Amino acid sequence: MKFADENNANIIIANDPDADRLAIAEKVDSKWRIFSGNEIGVILGHWQITQAKANNNNNNNNNNNNMALLASVVSSRMLKSIAEQESISYYDTLTGFKWLGNKAIELKNEGKEVLLAYEEALGYCIGDIVNDKDGISAASVFVELLGYLAEKKMTVHDYLKLLYSQYGEFVSYNSYVICNDPIKTNSIFERIRTGGPNNSYFQESCNHKISRIKDITIGYDSNSIDLKSDLPVTPDSHMIMFEFENDLNPISMILRTSGTEPKIKFYTEIKGTPGQKREELDEILHTFVDNSIEHLLQPQIHGLKKI
Repeated sequence: MKFADENNANIIIANDPDADRLAIAEKVDSKWRIFSGNEIGVILGHWQITQAKANNNNNNNNNNNNMALLASVVSSRMLKSIAEQESISYYDTLTGFKWLGNKAIELKNEGKEVLLAYEEALGYCIGDIVNDKDGISAASVFVELLGYLAEKKMTVHDYLKLLYSQYGEFVSYNSYVICNDPIKTNSIFERIRTGGPNNSYFQESCNHKISRIKDITIGYDSNSIDLKSDLPVTPDSHMIMFEFENDLNPISMILRTSGTEPKIKFYTEIKGTPGQKREELDEILHTFVDNSIEHLLQPQIHGLKKI
């Protein structure tokens, strides 16, 4: 940022040392605004859709059914919402680019064109040539977008606001609690699976009905015909996905254990309607998640350290 200020630059494009991740910052109202991994993923995904559709139109090809977008389950649901509204196929995978890359290869073999695969930790795969996160190609495509925005006299922040106005705000709240006892961790997740009616999953949390449960640990999906999840089973770690009903603002939550640290992580997001204020959504989400974590994980009873 200091270097950019010294050289009167208003955009920073950064790769990490092995250049497999991409970060973007922009000067907005004299202050640097760092875009989150989800924001960059949504921007790149929408730009890829726009370019692909324009290319199809130029070639008199109105078939968009062969295009696809991928994201890991802990990434924002906004890209999925955009894909659905733009009639583009969308697929979830487990966290990590081995899952995203393998799914991209699978779809390519089925004749689909993968426009983007991404995860919220600043990892992006443009197209299906590399099939792994690549900060160089992602940066190159982002520069193409910057050229378009310059012609329109728009900023990246303007572009993102335009997407929110069209598809609705999506607000995330991610954090974790520390549990140093694996036995307690197992007990916490066992209670979630058996603490509800008939020794089954909870049906609600903090007066919000649970509309869907995906338990990746055992391969369960409450909304599938055979009750089996379409995602690979991970029996060596806990991971449960929830969807909550909340009037016009549905909330998603993922609880998962870390493979390397004594953490129970939670990834949550609320979907807003076009025009709804971000501050309102942020308050709704934080209040619900804080109360729901108390209900589901019982930090005080289990001596969990909240961050």
